[in-house]
Amino acid sequence: MSEEEKTPAREVITDYAQSHFRYFRTADGTVYAQRNGHPVARPIRSQGTTGSHRQELMVGLFHDGLGVFNGTAMKEALDLIEALALTEAVQPVHIRVAPGLDGATWLDLGRDDGQSVRIHPTGWEITVPDPREVCWRRTQLTGELPLPDKDTNEQGIDHLTALDNLSHMTPDLSDAMCCIVTGAENVKRALFTDGDVFRARYRRPLLLTGIDVGAIRPDLAERLLPLRLERPRVRRTEAELWAEYERVLPVILGSLLDLTVKVRAVRAQTPTDLRMADFAHLCAQLDTATGLGALPAYRASLDDLNDDVIEGDLLAQTGLKHAESIPPGTEQRMTSTEWLHLLSRLYSGEELRPLPKGWPTTGKVLSDRLKRLQPTLAARGVLIDSVRTSEGRYLEMARRSATTPHEQNPAF
Repeated sequence: MSEEEKTPAREVITDYAQSHFRYFRTADGTVYAQRNGHPVARPIRSQGTTGSHRQELMVGLFHDGLGVFNGTAMKEALDLIEALALTEAVQPVHIRVAPGLDGATWLDLGRDDGQSVRIHPTGWEITVPDPREVCWRRTQLTGELPLPDKDTNEQGIDHLTALDNLSHMTPDLSDAMCCIVTGAENVKRALFTDGDVFRARYRRPLLLTGIDVGAIRPDLAERLLPLRLERPRVRRTEAELWAEYERVLPVILGSLLDLTVKVRAVRAQTPTDLRMADFAHLCAQLDTATGLGALPAYRASLDDLNDDVIEGDLLAQTGLKHAESIPPGTEQRMTSTEWLHLLSRLYSGEELRPLPKGWPTTGKVLSDRLKRLQPTLAARGVLIDSVRTSEGRYLEMARRSATTPHEQNPAF
């Protein structure tokens, strides 16, 4: 065969790729490759240690006897494939958990064979999802889970990546944890470009451990579920603990799936006074399904955290002390600077003790601090609101009537 009759290497690669893989794009424009009949998708530009699509193509071409191709041919083929995929329909990718059709939810077991768990209103089963219904995105943190045991008891435990043995939380760390738990998005300039941008979204549960993490900021306290662990009376080796974990993990996973089906089958009213409304609704569903008392326990834990916040915040203590002088059902209105002078004098007292480190120095700083403390103070019946009139902007403090039920905190 003459050189003119040979098929260019980039065309060989392109034809092979399009016959063995499905290519699509996500909403942010990232192009993914998905092997035919398999639910796991990889970004075609990935160079991660979990395996890139480039490596998939190289191995497939070699094993199928089509040869080894140089980097230029591979780059030209992938450039064309990416351009073609940008005209295809958008499909999302998911890590570990994904919504499915007909109200189902999918759980990725992290297996090479693609077997996953489909949770639906009447039960759950282990199957390989249709690639057009669910596309899994794997990372180095996506470990393999065992096949869950159908014959389970109602018990359960979950495990998460932890911030372990914290002894102090900086304001930046506290703010970052709030964003991660309830969801946030970063938009940055893409590398090596002067026009494109890269959008990163994240929303994940977090686990932190510590004997004493210090004062907790009120916005983080609303997102926490504290668990106080008892010191074990009988110690076991790490090898024994891991062996027991491996033995019971299929039963634990199966029991969680059974409980998930049971909880999703019931209806419950969503509490309207709690910031974490989705979690509160889940607690209400759990109580309806099992009678566990999760929602009252959650409320009690929030009450304990409010006590911790107040104990570690002298401004909160001073604000509550002043609120005792306001008759229930009435309010007091002043500028933020006037509030600063009033609360500073109240803290200093007749002995004129110096203001503590971190005390607000301007009315604007005071207003921001009270905004953070708003949920904590509201839980103690003290409402803070911002009021704008024709004369200016004011801060208003009011004492809630003792007969007023739980209500949504007013927004600044």
